[in-house]
Amino acid sequence: MEALRNFVQHKGLPINITFLNHQKRDFDNKSFFEYGLEFSVKKERLESDKLFKSNILQETDNVVNLKLYIRNYIESMSNVHIKMRSILADSVDGSRIIFENAHKNFNAKHSIQTDYLEAISYENESITSKISLTLMHDNIRIQLQKRNGKLINLGKQYISGIAEK
Repeated sequence: MEALRNFVQHKGLPINITFLNHQKRDFDNKSFFEYGLEFSVKKERLESDKLFKSNILQETDNVVNLKLYIRNYIESMSNVHIKMRSILADSVDGSRIIFENAHKNFNAKHSIQTDYLEAISYENESITSKISLTLMHDNIRIQLQKRNGKLINLGKQYISGIAEK
C-alpha cells in the first residue's frame, strides 16, 4: 500500500480496470437489482513507474484487486490504532484524572463551575507559556473511541443497499 500511495502521489490513480456488475436479488417477495463497482490495476501499469519498488512488483499478481488491498490495509491500520490505544491507555487515563482534579479543586475553591482552565508559566512577571486544561477534546476522544472499534474481516465484507423499485 505504501508503494501504491507513492504511485498515486507521483503518477496519478493506478486504476485501469473498472467494471460495473449487477444481479437480480429477491428479498421479501420483491425483486431488486444489486449493483457493484470493481476496480483493479494491471501489474504492467505499475511497472511503467521506474520508481515503483521492484520487490513489491515481484510479489504482485498480474491484476491487483485494489478494493481488497485497500480494505485489508485499513483493517491493518485499525489493528495498529487499537494497539496504540492499549499502550497509551494508562497514561491517557491518568492525565484525564489530573485534569478532572484540577477542575474540581478550582471550582470548589472559587465556588464556580467552569469547564475551561489554563496553566500559565511566568518568568519575571511575563507569561512564558500557556496550556489549556480543558476536557473538551478528551471528551471527543472518548466518544470517538466508543464509536470506532476494531475493524475485523473488512476484506470479507461489503455494503449493499436494497431499495424498492
